[in-house]
Amino acid sequence: AQPGLFASLAVANAGALRNKGDAEGALTVARNALACLNGDGDKSTTLGRAELLHLVGVSLESQGRRDDALEPLTQALHLYEAQGDTYHQGRVHNDLGIVRSRLGHMARALTHYRLAVHHNRAGENPAGLASALHNLATLYEHQGDLELARATLTEALSAAQAAGSLRLHGYCRRELGDLAYAAGAYGEAAGHLDAALELFGEAREAALA
Repeated sequence: AQPGLFASLAVANAGALRNKGDAEGALTVARNALACLNGDGDKSTTLGRAELLHLVGVSLESQGRRDDALEPLTQALHLYEAQGDTYHQGRVHNDLGIVRSRLGHMARALTHYRLAVHHNRAGENPAGLASALHNLATLYEHQGDLELARATLTEALSAAQAAGSLRLHGYCRRELGDLAYAAGAYGEAAGHLDAALELFGEAREAALA
C-alpha cells in the first residue's frame, strides 16, 4: 500500500478507537503504524506520521501518562511546523498546554495556549480557537487574573457559537457562571449555569440522535 494511504487508514482506525474510549487500542494501532513508516515520504505521509504521533500523545495523556505524552506531541508539532500546517499546529499547541498545565508547568502552558490561539485564528478553526481560549481563560483564573479570564472567556464563547459547538458553548457559560459567582453576581451566575446545563443537555441529545 502507498505510505500516505496506509498512514491515513491507521489515523482513522486509531482515532475511532480513541473516540470509543479505548486509549490503549489507539496507542497500539498508532505505534504499530509508526513503526512501519520511516522518516522519508511525501507530504501526505509526513502529515500522517504527525497525526499518529499526535494520537499517541493525547492517548497517553488520557491515561495520565503526561510526562510520556510530551515527546510524541512535540515531535508531531515539529512535523506540522516543517509542513507549514497552521491548523494542526494550533491543535497540538492546545494539547501541549493541557499536558503542561496538568504537570504544573504553568508558564509553558501559557505559552502553548497563546500559540494555540494564534494558530487557530490563522487556521480559521473556530472550534479549536474556542477550546484554546477556554483553556487560556482557565489558566488566567488559576493565576488570579479574573478580569482577563472573563474577557478571554467572552471571546471563547463567541468562537464556540461560531463553531456551532454546544459542548464548548456550555463549558464557556459554566466558567462564566463560576466567575460571576466568585464576584458576587449571583443572578448572572445562575443565568450562565442554567444555560450551561441546557446546552449540555442539547449536546447529549444531539449525540444520541
